[in-house]
Amino acid sequence: DVIRNVAELASAKLQFARFAFGAAGSAGATIDLATAEQISRGVVEHEHSKHKLAWSGPAGQMLKDRVKLLLNMVAASLTALPRGGEIKVAITGTADAPKFTVRCTGPGARPPHHLPEFLAGEVKEALHALTIQPYYTCRLAQQCGMLLTVEKHGADIVLNAEQVN
Repeated sequence: DVIRNVAELASAKLQFARFAFGAAGSAGATIDLATAEQISRGVVEHEHSKHKLAWSGPAGQMLKDRVKLLLNMVAASLTALPRGGEIKVAITGTADAPKFTVRCTGPGARPPHHLPEFLAGEVKEALHALTIQPYYTCRLAQQCGMLLTVEKHGADIVLNAEQVN
């Protein structure tokens, strides 16, 4: 059972990384939002996870880079909940002008590591293993023409990405 569980988690992480960080198709390609939800669940809700995922949004396809941004927001939200909790993903708007909201609810919720600093342009250190994911998330938001924000709402942390052009 242990080997099976580890293999399943490794497979889920590999599939998530392929879509969130890799090419996952040619330029201009689209990705099915149901696939994005499925691979997010595999990483967020594995057998020994302290995290749960709630996903709401329309069915259908969305441009690859927008889905990559959404997946990177999910990845960042895992660091916002060090003791576990619920990650609520909401996709609203249209395929051409989407809005992504990722609400992080749980004990000790905090802004995702390094993401606020990159959004404010305050990172002075060289990129390394802990900063590359938030850096890439910010770059994806810029490339998609979306404004990415991190806000504290009560005890929750909320990541928003909204089309600006």
